[in-house]
Amino acid sequence: MTSALSGRSGRRRRWVVAGILLGTYGSVYLALVGVFALVHGGPVDWGRPIGGVVGGAVGVWGVLWWQSRRLGGLDGVDQLRQAAKRGRLPDDADPAVWGPLLTRQVRTMRRLRPWALTGLGLLSVVALGLLVVVAAMPWGWGVLAVLVLGSALGLLWWQSRREERRLRRLLEQLPDSDGVTAV
Repeated sequence: MTSALSGRSGRRRRWVVAGILLGTYGSVYLALVGVFALVHGGPVDWGRPIGGVVGGAVGVWGVLWWQSRRLGGLDGVDQLRQAAKRGRLPDDADPAVWGPLLTRQVRTMRRLRPWALTGLGLLSVVALGLLVVVAAMPWGWGVLAVLVLGSALGLLWWQSRREERRLRRLLEQLPDSDGVTAV
């Protein structure tokens, strides 16, 4: 099955994807406003959830931009994801290019993992503390929130370790060359 965008130029594909994303964000925005109206009743404040929606969009865009910049464009991101998913390098993989790329990715993941887990953990503790103090949340909800947040931290740790193992297996598939350093 081929995509309707497969024969289109990169610029046209980006505009179509941007339109789909904006439509999705618009739908999420309307759903959030509707939920706020149902929960709180009274008049609808259309500007209330816009900060979260815009913040999420900017955050996702920033991460995608950073990844594509580090990997030499969106094609590099796609090639790396496909290789990690399949568990093997492309047939025409150049060790001088893939070796440093995979080494850098493994080092980056290893270096960022503690920061990401610590940041999410601290943010979770602060948010939970605010809920307990400001909203006078019952202890049962607090225990449930701690379990959910702990599960999220565990899932993040597990996923990052899994991705690192995949990248290491790809790195092991490269033939030894002068430009490739072991991690």
